Amino acid sequence: MNKLTAILVIGILATLLLLPSTTHAQPNVCGFYGTVTLDGALVEDGTLVKAWIDREEVASTTTYTNTDVDPPIHSYYSFTIDGTGNDFEGKVVVFTVGEDDVMVAERGIFEKGANIALNLNSAHMGPQIGSPTIALIPNKANATNVCGHDFAWNMLVNVYFDEEPYATIMANDKGAFCIPLIPPTTEYDQHYISAVDALGRSAGATFTIPAPVISEPPQGKQGPTGEPGEPGAPGEKGKDANPTTSFIGLIVAIIAAILVMVMGRRSKTKKPT
Repeated sequence: MNKLTAILVIGILATLLLLPSTTHAQPNVCGFYGTVTLDGALVEDGTLVKAWIDREEVASTTTYTNTDVDPPIHSYYSFTIDGTGNDFEGKVVVFTVGEDDVMVAERGIFEKGANIALNLNSAHMGPQIGSPTIALIPNKANATNVCGHDFAWNMLVNVYFDEEPYATIMANDKGAFCIPLIPPTTEYDQHYISAVDALGRSAGATFTIPAPVISEPPQGKQGPTGEPGEPGAPGEKGKDANPTTSFIGLIVAIIAAILVMVMGRRSKTKKPT
């Protein structure tokens, strides 16, 4: 390689290195196109189609007959999602059809600079936008079951306890789910449990953790007064006095009586001086 060739190669490499990196970056947009069916049949031209990312509507269009191909394609949609200012790369794109936002089974993935063919198949068996509900079974206890209905079918639903994330569960093909919930607190009070689907639709209900009931032991009622009892058995017979002591007392009494008689006689027989 001569000197001139080496200089040219170095110049080309330097030019490539100095080019702005944005020259090679893909634009932050992603397109989708294809046909749309509802309950197995192609929809009429003018049917509304929406795209959603993170529960936010990001694009919409209406169906038409695509005459750029032969034969023409009826019930055709096409739109581009503009991700400017958002980090949509790799995120799931959800689609709905019609004014009542019937759910679509297919899902897309946002890819910068891509234009993706995706036929959309919707069915009224799925839930409608704006009508989800949840039930707490029971709604007053130390734990409960959160059961939802009419959420976005075949999509994730986030469950919250007092607005704090608790769990994520997948709704079935009819938009229903049921998940056990053990409160992350023991605070005896009312709490709010809610669920939010991928389209931002939500429902909630109040749950109560009851305070423990402290009760006095049961007290029986006083019964009627009973009948008087039978007389008690006779007491033990007292002991007799000591015979020796009684005999001595008798002798002393006799002697005293004799002395009184003798002294009385002497006083009567004594002559006066």
